[in-house]
Amino acid sequence: MVIPMQRSEVRHKQWEIANSLFSYLENGKLLSGQVNEIIKICDVHADGITVAKFLKRAESMAHSPFSVQRTFEQNVSQRRLIYRIKLKAR
Repeated sequence: MVIPMQRSEVRHKQWEIANSLFSYLENGKLLSGQVNEIIKICDVHADGITVAKFLKRAESMAHSPFSVQRTFEQNVSQRRLIYRIKLKAR
C-alpha cells in the first residue's frame, strides 16, 4: 500500500526540485534531455515521475521562473520525451 504524501511534503519536494534546477540554470545555461538525465545533471533528489509532473506544471504556470519546452524525439523504434529548460528573461 502506497501512502500519499502530505501537501506540505509535496510543496517541500517541489521547492527542492526548483532550487536544484535554478542553481544549475542561473549562469545562463540551457538544460536539455530526458527526465532521468535532468535528475543526474542537476542532482535532484526526487524520482522521475515527481520531476516530470513538476516540469509539466512549470511549463504552464505564468509565475514560474522556468521556460520549459517538451518535445518528442522522433525515432523509428521509440518516441522519447525531451525537455529544454532555461530561465525566463527578467
